[in-house]
Amino acid sequence: FPVTISTLVNANYEKPSDLHMLQLFQVAPDFYESIVTEVLNLVSTYRPSTVTHQDHLPNWSKPEGTITQFSLLNYSGILDDYTDDHDRSFQKKKFHHSEQYPNLAKFISLFPHATNFRINILHEKSCFTQHQEDLCFFHMITKKPSLRVRFHLPIKTHKEAFMLSDGQLFHFDPGIIYFFHNGTIHDGINQSITESRIHLLWDMLLTQDTFDRMFKRSIDSPFYIN
Repeated sequence: FPVTISTLVNANYEKPSDLHMLQLFQVAPDFYESIVTEVLNLVSTYRPSTVTHQDHLPNWSKPEGTITQFSLLNYSGILDDYTDDHDRSFQKKKFHHSEQYPNLAKFISLFPHATNFRINILHEKSCFTQHQEDLCFFHMITKKPSLRVRFHLPIKTHKEAFMLSDGQLFHFDPGIIYFFHNGTIHDGINQSITESRIHLLWDMLLTQDTFDRMFKRSIDSPFYIN
């Protein structure tokens, strides 16, 4: 699927869209396993925020079941502090736990124009209800129309975990970075009664750097960290 900036803009307004998700590239296996180990350690060590709480930002989408989140990229360094997740800024945000989780820190550093970085956990029999977001917005600093784009890296998944986009179901495989078009009517679903689903999920401003970094690679170009 050839991707241009125009493709992404048009996809935001075409209903239903022809663009739902893209497999972008594979994380080098050794590096991926080190990320998985650190994410699972972090999840078992720290307290998450609970998305189903009424004051949580994504609660507007009326999630069902139990969904928790760790906010990795923010100003405070507090992992259950989600207040900066959707302010559309990447300046001065950082991952404050790089010494404890160096491989996760390396991974986050690969995406310098990320405005947030989250560990999203759909616990057993949980989902967001179908909702729609907007890729396009008016940037308050540059005073120009801007776009943001969303990416997923599955950390723990299984055959009963899906992404829904305009009525189509997609399963995301571990170790693969995906673009997901969240401007469609979409949902994340975990139908398992025994297993959780854990994704790294992040939004990036669609700068030229982001476009070159994310959409000019392929599934045959894995990340390698020297």
